[in-house]
Amino acid sequence: MLSLSTRNRMELFGRTCLARLDADDPNNATDLYLQPTGIALSEQGRRLTLTVTMDI
Repeated sequence: MLSLSTRNRMELFGRTCLARLDADDPNNATDLYLQPTGIALSEQGRRLTLTVTMDI
């Protein structure tokens, strides 16, 4: 599975903040994952997470 992450420091409402975007499986693969126990599971698919932090 491919994972990407980007961070950006910016100003929001006159305060410095940090925004981070994480993307897991951006190509939205639909393959099966074979566990060591022999169980086959499908991958979860694309997930995006946006996090913004600010010191106030």
